Amino acid sequence: MLQKVFLNQNMNQSMNQYNNPNIGNSNQNNVNNSNNSSQPIRVKLTNLGDTSYLNSVLYLLGNIKSFMFYFLKQENIKQITANIKYQPLCFVLYRLFLHFYNKNNEQEYKPDALMEVLGALNIVYKSRSRRNPNELLSFILDNLHSELNEKKDNNNIIQNSNLNNKEEVILNGFANFKNSNASLISTLFNWFEIKESKSQQCNNIIYNFYTFNTFELDILGTYIFKNNQSNYKKPITLNECIQYQQSSNNQSKLFCNHCKLYHFFQNNSKIFSSPYMFIFSLNRGNIDNNLLSIPFIIEEKIDLTFFVENQQSCKNYELNGIVSFKSDNPQIVSFCKSPLDNNWYCYSEEFIGQVQLNQVLMQHNNNMYIPSILLYKYSK
Repeated sequence: MLQKVFLNQNMNQSMNQYNNPNIGNSNQNNVNNSNNSSQPIRVKLTNLGDTSYLNSVLYLLGNIKSFMFYFLKQENIKQITANIKYQPLCFVLYRLFLHFYNKNNEQEYKPDALMEVLGALNIVYKSRSRRNPNELLSFILDNLHSELNEKKDNNNIIQNSNLNNKEEVILNGFANFKNSNASLISTLFNWFEIKESKSQQCNNIIYNFYTFNTFELDILGTYIFKNNQSNYKKPITLNECIQYQQSSNNQSKLFCNHCKLYHFFQNNSKIFSSPYMFIFSLNRGNIDNNLLSIPFIIEEKIDLTFFVENQQSCKNYELNGIVSFKSDNPQIVSFCKSPLDNNWYCYSEEFIGQVQLNQVLMQHNNNMYIPSILLYKYSK
């Protein structure tokens, strides 16, 4: 009993630090303190070739309240500008967000400096050709975390766990994460997965604990599974994708610490705890083939109670942003809820302006737009 109480206390402390529902309410006056406009983003980003994928991701990030406030907070600006050499991505994002929310700037911005930084970090972004927005978003978040991680230079001792003890794996997983990760990215976006692997030979069960900043969902696998025995092809939902991900049994060959041999284990994963901002990456395979046309229903609100093991974690979410492909051309667009007036806006090459969410959902559910990234925010 004491061990169980100790486990719950430690888990709650970790959850309070990394899944704080009040995190989005801080620094709300920073935009005004920097003499910025209180208006939502209206700036048009220049297409540098075929870079609508880049612009769509930047609009999505620019409309996340805690994220953009961080880059406009005076004390953070001083640190970023003083460490340009070590935080180049932070610096170009700061310049972008300053332009997004500064009333004195013109209504078009060329993100070429940002593109140069991305190209320096990864050669694939040196080209101005089309890329996958899902991969770009993960790449940006990973590199921002690396630049902002306050504990990356700490020589903390990694606590090893008895992999047969689920409680110990979870406790040490949180402790190791807490000792080596502290950034805007980890606080806002990180979620945790507990993986159970059962030996098919000796029934030995081992556990592993992982952390991610996006949740990649198998759209094609879910669609085939749902419509396998149906002539009428029904659209799929986010909850169905998560359910498929957690129920689909996959095998891997692992070393069994019980019988000291390698053999096949059956794997099952579950969300252990969820983040304040949940990013879902909808994996459709090649972005240029007909997998894009798989029908998908976007819901304004979702309840993840059934999928999240830790009852102290966030469960209820509301839609805050969408990155989509237009079904009739290769352009990628964003639909975002502004943190300043709570209205929805469309960001495309032809149009930047306010839209109605019900119309946006109808257009997506009718396959006029094909969703690629969904952003949900914790809702009490």
